Amino acid sequence: IHGDDLIVGTHGRSFWILDDITPLRQLTEEVANSPAHLFRPQVTYRLQRDTNTDTPLPPEEPAGKNPPDGAILDYCLKSNAAGPVTLEILSKAGELVRKFSSTDKPEAVNEAQLNVPAYWIRPARVLSAKAGMHRFVWDLRYPPPESARHDYPISAISHDTPPEPAGPMVPPGQYTVKLTVGTETLTQPLAVKMDPRIKIPAAELARKFALESRIMGGIKEVEVRRRKVRDLREKLRNSMQELMKGTTSAANIKPQTEETRRAIAEFDEKAAGVEGAGARGRFGRRGAGGASYTQLIQEMNFVLATVDAADAAPTIQMGEAFSHLSEQVTKLSESWVITEKSNLAALNEKLKAAGLSPVAR
Repeated sequence: IHGDDLIVGTHGRSFWILDDITPLRQLTEEVANSPAHLFRPQVTYRLQRDTNTDTPLPPEEPAGKNPPDGAILDYCLKSNAAGPVTLEILSKAGELVRKFSSTDKPEAVNEAQLNVPAYWIRPARVLSAKAGMHRFVWDLRYPPPESARHDYPISAISHDTPPEPAGPMVPPGQYTVKLTVGTETLTQPLAVKMDPRIKIPAAELARKFALESRIMGGIKEVEVRRRKVRDLREKLRNSMQELMKGTTSAANIKPQTEETRRAIAEFDEKAAGVEGAGARGRFGRRGAGGASYTQLIQEMNFVLATVDAADAAPTIQMGEAFSHLSEQVTKLSESWVITEKSNLAALNEKLKAAGLSPVAR
């Protein structure tokens, strides 16, 4: 036994490590008979993920498995939970850092759209509500930013490569783990310590976290604006379908109907450029006037990943890159407001003349 791990080895041929036996040390008859129990987690070290850009070993190559990359949270349920089971991570100040639920739906992965082998991808971690002993790993990160697209890095591990971008890693400190099963709530303290090999002043680590938080806020703001444009385009598509009902060919389209159809299509094309619809490549599609919301989100994601890549103070250039992207967001939004007002009013007049409901912003 080394620390909290059990090591089993043979004479020179192989060895295996059973990670984290703290639940065995805490197991008692009272725990075994409890309807639900949350074990006190071991001290967790804040370790950066390996970013070696070599592609991973092929799946048929024999290989061991690394320890879980995060806090190992163990709990047991005597019987199947009647409702959802939730697991929350709270800061020392009581603020919610992350929340997981047994009802969470894993994000679907479309293998046809992947640019990496499907066996690279880490299966989704979903909280269990079934009877028995369960181990859940929290990656010590805040929720990932809302993004139009997720990618997988070339620094991959077979069947264990997480999607990017990821949320900021939490600073070292004291946290509380809260497990809720029905009406019962269980809590345990969680200590997160810095990687002992990394020597970084607390002030520099705080600057890194502050910039990551600003970028996360910026991505969230742009995503809200992108969705508004997307929702508007959905209304335009519905108007187009209503307009073209009963039209079987271009020959029987009335001039007024054709004029309205063209107005909808032209406005939708402008909105598509602002949204960045049909994005391709790492940074997505640019609109006719330059950047699109989708592209700006992807570029902010790239800056976020760059800041997150190492436990070091962010450079001046990283802050300037984010500020420049924020300025582009402002310019694009101001331009879109003008375009939307001038075009939407005229389009709604045409829709009214065609007997259709106006499109609301």
